[in-house]
Amino acid sequence: MNEQPNSAIAARSPTLGDVLRAHKGLGPGFDTMRLALSLAIMVVHSVTLMQGIAYFDYRQWWGYPLFLALLPMFFGLSGFLVTGSAVRLRSTSRFMLNRGFRIIPALAVEVTLSAIVLGAIVTTLPLAEYFTHPQFWAYFQNIVGIIHFELPGVFLDNPFPGTVNGNLWTLQPEYYCYLLLGALMWSRVFFRTRLYLSVIVFFSAALILADVGWKFGQPFYAVSSTLLVFCFFIGSLIFLLSEHIPFNGRLAIAAAVIYWMLSEVPGGTALAMLPLCYVIVYLGMCKIPKIKYLDRGDYSYGIYLYGFPIQQTLAHYFPQALPWWAMGAISIGITIFFSMLSWHWIEKPVLALKNKF
Repeated sequence: MNEQPNSAIAARSPTLGDVLRAHKGLGPGFDTMRLALSLAIMVVHSVTLMQGIAYFDYRQWWGYPLFLALLPMFFGLSGFLVTGSAVRLRSTSRFMLNRGFRIIPALAVEVTLSAIVLGAIVTTLPLAEYFTHPQFWAYFQNIVGIIHFELPGVFLDNPFPGTVNGNLWTLQPEYYCYLLLGALMWSRVFFRTRLYLSVIVFFSAALILADVGWKFGQPFYAVSSTLLVFCFFIGSLIFLLSEHIPFNGRLAIAAAVIYWMLSEVPGGTALAMLPLCYVIVYLGMCKIPKIKYLDRGDYSYGIYLYGFPIQQTLAHYFPQALPWWAMGAISIGITIFFSMLSWHWIEKPVLALKNKF
C-alpha cells in the first residue's frame, strides 16, 4: 500500500514535508543542532568573558557571519518547531501553557540559584546589605522577561564586568514570539493559512526594506531583538510551506553562500536571514549523529541557562590563569553537568506534568 507514495516521492525531489512525515513529524537532527548551537555560543563567550569584549573584535573577523548566524539560527529553528506544536494543539491556552511549562520552571530555578547562592558567595558586599539591596530583588524579574543583568557587588572586576547572565537578554524576544503567535492563534489568523502567510510576508518585506534603506538591522555584536523575532516567524513560514520547499543539499549550500555574502553587505542583514533559516531547517532535517552521553535528554536549554554565569564565575576566580580556550573547555564540562541536572530533575518532570492540565 505504501509503494505508490514512496515511488512518487522518489520520482521528484523530496520536500521538507516528506522528511517530516518519514520521521513522525520531527527532524532527526533538531536535537543535535540545538545542542551544537548552544555549545558554539559558549565557545564564543569564552573569548569575551575570559579576555574582555575589546580583546576580539568580531566585526573584523573573517568568520563574523558565522558568529552572527548563531542566535538567528536558534530562533529560526524554534519558529519551525513551535509552529508545528501550534498546528498540532490548535488551542491557544494549551499552546501558551506548554510554552510556560517548557521555559519558566527551569529559568526560575537558575535565576534563584544565581541570586541566592552564586551572588551571595562572590559579592563584595556584606550579606545583610546584599540581600536587602534593590538589585537583588529586581533580579527575580528575569523570570517574567523583565531583564536585569546585575546583582549587587557581583563580578564587578571581571573582564566582562557586572553581568551575571548575559544570555537572558534573548528571553524578551522569545517571549514576544510566543505572545505574538498566541495572539494570532487566539484571533484565528494563524488557522487561516493564507492570511497568516500574508501577514508574515508583509511585515518581512517592510523589515527588509527598512534595513536596505536605513540599515535597520545592522548588528553591533549580535543581531537585534527585532531580527530574532523576524527569524522565528521565517521559521514558522518554512514549516507551513514545508510541502512546497525542497529538501536539497545543493540548495542549502547555495543558501549558506548567499547568507554569507548578504551578511557582509550594509543593509543586507534582514534579507540574509531568509536563506539562513532555510539552512538551519535543512540541517535539522538531516540524520546527524548524536553525541554519546548527550543523547539522553534535551540539554540545550540548560546550557543556555547556566553557561554564562559559570563562565563568569571561572573568570572571577581564575583571571588570566589559563588561555580562553582552556577555560572555555572547563566551563563547557561544568555547564553540561548542570544542564543534565536541570533536564532530569526539573525540565523533564515538569514537562511530564503538562498533560495533567
